[in-house]
Amino acid sequence: MKLIKFFYLLFSVSIINFSLAQNCDLPPTYNGNTGSNMTVFFTPTCLSSLNATDENAYLVALTSSGLVVGSRSIYGLSQTSVALWSDDSQTPEIDGALANEVISFQLVNGTDLYDVFMPSPVVYVVNDLIFLINPAVTTLVECNESVYGCTDATAFNFDTTANTEFDPSTCIEVIEGCTDATAFNYSSTANKDDNSCIEVIEGCTDTTAFNFDTTANTDDNSCIAVKEGCTDAAAFNFDTTANTDDNSCIAVVEGCTDATAFNFDTTANTDDNSCIAVVEGCTDATAYNYNSTANTDDNSCIEVVEGCTDATAYNYESSANTDDNSCVAVVEGCTDATAYNYESSANTDDNSCVAVVEGCSDTTAFNFDTTANTDDNSCIEVVEGCTDGTAYNYESSANTDDNSCVAVVEGCTDATAFNYNSTANTDNGSCIEVIEGCTDTTACNYNTAATNSDACVYTTDLNDCATCSGEQDGTGTVVDNDTDSDGVCDSDEIPGCTDTAACNYNAAATDSDDDLCYTLTVAVDTSSLTSVLTAIVSPADSVVEYSWLYNGAEVGIESTYTALENGVYSVEVSNSTCDASASFEIQYVSLHELNPLEVNLYPNPFKDIINIDFMKATSNIELRILNTLGEEVKYEKIVQNRDSSEIQIQVSDLPKGMYILRVNSDNYLNYFVLIKN
Repeated sequence: MKLIKFFYLLFSVSIINFSLAQNCDLPPTYNGNTGSNMTVFFTPTCLSSLNATDENAYLVALTSSGLVVGSRSIYGLSQTSVALWSDDSQTPEIDGALANEVISFQLVNGTDLYDVFMPSPVVYVVNDLIFLINPAVTTLVECNESVYGCTDATAFNFDTTANTEFDPSTCIEVIEGCTDATAFNYSSTANKDDNSCIEVIEGCTDTTAFNFDTTANTDDNSCIAVKEGCTDAAAFNFDTTANTDDNSCIAVVEGCTDATAFNFDTTANTDDNSCIAVVEGCTDATAYNYNSTANTDDNSCIEVVEGCTDATAYNYESSANTDDNSCVAVVEGCTDATAYNYESSANTDDNSCVAVVEGCSDTTAFNFDTTANTDDNSCIEVVEGCTDGTAYNYESSANTDDNSCVAVVEGCTDATAFNYNSTANTDNGSCIEVIEGCTDTTACNYNTAATNSDACVYTTDLNDCATCSGEQDGTGTVVDNDTDSDGVCDSDEIPGCTDTAACNYNAAATDSDDDLCYTLTVAVDTSSLTSVLTAIVSPADSVVEYSWLYNGAEVGIESTYTALENGVYSVEVSNSTCDASASFEIQYVSLHELNPLEVNLYPNPFKDIINIDFMKATSNIELRILNTLGEEVKYEKIVQNRDSSEIQIQVSDLPKGMYILRVNSDNYLNYFVLIKN
């Protein structure tokens, strides 16, 4: 935004008598645009003082060398502005005004040429805006007058047509350097090219980068970080991301890498699908239980023992495992030659030898006595069942085993249990309740007691900042450590002001806290209605340095300053990061001050309405509200306040900040510093 300067010079005008006319040639109007300018605003008082009577009258602005840098037709206008154009630094010739150059003005009124002397010197500042409030002075240019300009032949703006130098300070020193804005060593302060320009060469300028370019002088963000690793594509540990070999490559060794395989190779690092599963068994071909498919002996071999292996044979050998055809059939009978029923052909005594023995002779009876030859009515009926006392289904009432015995199988017989055993017939109290849950130890909801795997929750389901809460009973959760979801973990967040326009802007901040941001402003408080000027700084607790200036010279360094003479005073405040300025004009010679007791202003600080209570009837009241840059943001005019009643100003549309209220009534003036919350 352009800086606005106010000039209230009511009592004297400093006139610089010089003429830029050359043989009465009328200066042309300006037609061009160099890309940047300064604006001079002519108020009605100033413009009317030029007395332009010709309908084609126009005003031109000239540099000290006579170069036209702006113009405006002014006939019939009540107020206007003139744009003064800057020198274009992209071209070698001077085609506009230079910084801090004094600008002069001429009026072409028909065939007459006038030098125009403004109420104050106009010094060129790019993007500046000044107001000319008081009358200007014009003088008719006589032909063949002196030609003013820079007469120093060594100066950058030496004017060969000039014969009179009205101000040596207008000469500009030659500054050699590179003036090519596209060059690597372009100098913005140079005004004469010395052929020192160096071409821009883009590339990687980081000496530690993989692609460092020794010829580059301008970094183009193409640098690639060095990544060490094995770059041999044929190596076992080839790294596709590496760009610098670190001699870590390992040769490929193929073989079986399964440590449980029969042919596991401890030297192999690359599996070639040659693994053979281990098959245990007896590998002795002479053994009784030789296993031709086994490749790993498990010490189970049994030696061959020959003999009769027929358990029903007379000469059965329980230790034999290989039959040798020596078996003899059993011939049972009574082998006791003295017995009642001796049989000479019998080779196996069947205990049938009996004398006369009484007993049960019923062959269907439980207690049939084969030795008995005389029945004594003692027979007992057969009761079939399992007679094995260790069996699962033992029957104590049975006297005859019917081969129905079932062996006891202990285990969990609860079909709903985790370890239910369908083969068990006897419950041994080992049942384990089924517990469903996550069985993955890396999951956040891992349950050490879970028997059946259920859905698992992982930190990767949320974001890279997430962690597990730590419980291992299934109640664990994913903890979100990026509460504002900005990709920066909470532990790495840096709070601070992210407003680049603020005084306390923090470029490293990741967590915006713009409530802490502040900008530095200053206003001049003259409510004391004396020559004491007070600098009002916002924020109020700012620690700043003060500099009071009068006519460009420092006159004070405290927060207040007592003016010793009329004129424009300015105050500059600054801290380590910001600065601000404000100005005020002291003009008490012909100015009556309002008695502060006769005006009551409230509330202050204000929000939407300002009340101004005049204690007596007042006429021609002008109310102006200015911001800290001197810009008028509110204006109201009241012709007459007949009954001294209260005046209200609506200010709800103003942003928060510091303002100055200027109250004019006829020849009375007063200022108030206001704060809007």
